[in-house]
Amino acid sequence: MAHRWCEQGLPVGHNMSRCDISLTVWGVYDQSAVIALHSDVADKYRKSLQCRPFKLRLIDGKGDGDTLYLGSRSSDLFTRIYDKEKEQVNDESYKGSIRYECECKERLAFNAYTRCVARGYSATSCMEVLVGLLLRRGVHALGVGDTSMVATAPTQLPISSVENSLTWLEKQVSPTVRRLVREGYEDEVLHALGLHHLIDDGSGYDV
Repeated sequence: MAHRWCEQGLPVGHNMSRCDISLTVWGVYDQSAVIALHSDVADKYRKSLQCRPFKLRLIDGKGDGDTLYLGSRSSDLFTRIYDKEKEQVNDESYKGSIRYECECKERLAFNAYTRCVARGYSATSCMEVLVGLLLRRGVHALGVGDTSMVATAPTQLPISSVENSLTWLEKQVSPTVRRLVREGYEDEVLHALGLHHLIDDGSGYDV
């Protein structure tokens, strides 16, 4: 459902206060060891920062699945890495899996969404953004190849090129325009877009 919603684009005039991006990786059968390694690496990274270090908390699930929390729930970026197999103990399809989740808030949420749709929405775009967010916590996600080079680009992506502008119109503006026109607001839409000169008032002249 989230994928379908993102494909339709954010309605014009709307904002996004929270955006969660997650990645499940299979083929990980010692989840506790992997999570502990991520914890050690993230701890070394945060201690190297010149700014105030983010919070780190490793929860030992005592056999029920470990969880690593990076950041705080009130921060703009809150990251979770946990044993997905133990969380979904009754679902065999999650056997040997680990989950990465990044919870973005406010401006970061909108920027993350923009990154996901800038080149046309896809699961690959989401993964690239997720990798970049994880790198902010010093974590390198398992099994994502070389996407980290793409994902570390600046989060703010100005819409400047013709191609990006057309994609933005198609993905974000067009769905709202079609809905308003269906509801009988064609004139208002054209005025809002500065295209009111295309309206024919019946006299044979455009106004």
